[in-house]
This record gives sequence, C-alpha cells and structure tokens, in this order.
Amino acid sequence: MGTMMMYKCNDCGFSKELHLESGMMLPNASEKLKAAIASGEYGPELKGAYEECELPVVCPESKVYECPRCGYWDVYQNASVYEPTDVAAARKKRFGAKTVAEWGEIPYVFEHELESDEYRLAREFTPSCPKCGEGMHTHQSHAVKNGGAAKLKCPHCGASNGSLEFFGCWD
Repeated sequence: MGTMMMYKCNDCGFSKELHLESGMMLPNASEKLKAAIASGEYGPELKGAYEECELPVVCPESKVYECPRCGYWDVYQNASVYEPTDVAAARKKRFGAKTVAEWGEIPYVFEHELESDEYRLAREFTPSCPKCGEGMHTHQSHAVKNGGAAKLKCPHCGASNGSLEFFGCWD
C-alpha cells in the first residue's frame, strides 16, 4: 500500500497531495521502470549501470526529492539501480512458483530489502531540479511519513513552516 499525505504551508495555505511509495502495483511498476531505464529514458548513466549489472534491480517507490541549492521539492519515482551483493544466492531466491534463475531476473524488491546487506546501490537516481538544474536528493522518507514537512520550503511562498498529514492509502 502506498501512503497519501497532504502538505500544507502554515503561512500561505498552499497545499499539495503527495502519493508516496508504490502501492499494490509494485511488480508492474518495476517492469515499466526497468524498461524505461533500459531504453535510456532516465539518462545514459542509469542505462549504463542497468546494463552493467548481472541482475539489475529497481524499487519504484515514489519519494520526495529536494534540491539542496534552491529548496524546490516534488515527488518522483525512485529510479536508482541496485544489484545483489551475492548473485549466486540471489538466483536461488524464490518469487512465487519460480526461482530468480527460472524468471531470468529479480522481478521486484521492496524498499526494506534494499536496506539490508543483500543489495548494493549501483547508481543513484538524482533528478535535475526544474528550477536551478542542481541534482535533487531524497528528503528523509521517514521524516515525511512522520509529518516532517517543516524543513520543506513552500513552493508558493518559500516559507519553511509546513505540515504533513496522513490522509489515506492507495494501491
């Protein structure tokens, strides 16, 4: 399940819905993201990293990305490329009725799996800020999920006095 949050600026009243994580469509979203990375839609660096990995893995969770230069932020699908630290062990892992070797790939992973020592980051997705061109980085996901919007600059007035409220889940 994905999480729906509402950002609201406490100074000017600007509000924005944030649909975070991936919902129940993780397997389909993973396939679409792999195809987009492999075709070069996310740039030559991610495509190259994807092609260099023996068993490339993606986790298309939607996250808040923030520009360190100007403070602009928005929600983007994480297109970072990962790979198993032990490819032989990963090939034996089961996904439903088949192993990874039988599938020919790792169909999908959950974000918490990437935080283990089972996978390593091959190439990080850093979208370019549409306002200043700087590479954007993920805002602390746990901070966003726990209402940590105070440090996010309001896209309308620039104040850092916002709040986030959970208002539902999505699939």
